Amino acid sequence: MKNLLALMLLSGILFSCKKKTEEETTPEETTTNPTTQKQFPDTAWTMTGTGPHLIFKFKFDSTQVRLDNLGNPSTIPSGHGACSPILNQMASHYVELAQNDLTAFGAGKVLYHAPETTKGGTTAIDFVKSTVVREGVAFYAIPITPDLAGTYKWLRLSLSYQNYDIPYKANAIPGNHIGTGTVASFVGYNTYVERYKIKDNVHVPSASVGGPTVNHLQGYWGFGTYIPGYGYYPADGQAPAGSTT
Repeated sequence: MKNLLALMLLSGILFSCKKKTEEETTPEETTTNPTTQKQFPDTAWTMTGTGPHLIFKFKFDSTQVRLDNLGNPSTIPSGHGACSPILNQMASHYVELAQNDLTAFGAGKVLYHAPETTKGGTTAIDFVKSTVVREGVAFYAIPITPDLAGTYKWLRLSLSYQNYDIPYKANAIPGNHIGTGTVASFVGYNTYVERYKIKDNVHVPSASVGGPTVNHLQGYWGFGTYIPGYGYYPADGQAPAGSTT
């Protein structure tokens, strides 16, 4: 139990990549009405039960050391470029505590598996039932009970969604082709999403990617930016298979 309490004090393992700014934007609040169908994900986890909880929150840090797929420090190859996005929101699909390096996937203590659906055909993450949070907001919490006691070396967490700001230089975008935009990135294995928000703008998957009533493979993205003299410019697309991991 000592190990579990130590883990609780960490409030979960927290991930990259956001620089601190002097002024935070207003969170996108989600309200629900029991008589209407939910249209957007919740923006905070609703805790149940009384007593102590193990609470998970994200920590965004764009100055964090860049790591490779094995967790080792990596460098940008010669002739390549990269940027550190400013993270606005994230969502998780899966949370598991692993006892050691050799613990097989699913053989540890699985704490959370996000809701899924077959509305789009095969099984996919149901985006509207996800919990999409900003930094420091609980995305999952579970009461601490005796069955959680144990010694765990690793926290396995699978992300399903990221929302972040990036600088861009793109001839396909109107105006002077240079600016800052926001990306909604669906990084889960398969996502059913009918609509989502970028800032205060509602996006619906376009016909070019199959529309809003089909599953979208890992790497579906939406983009939005405000262009002086033009207004709001939206776009979306699908990353090539295997390019998002």
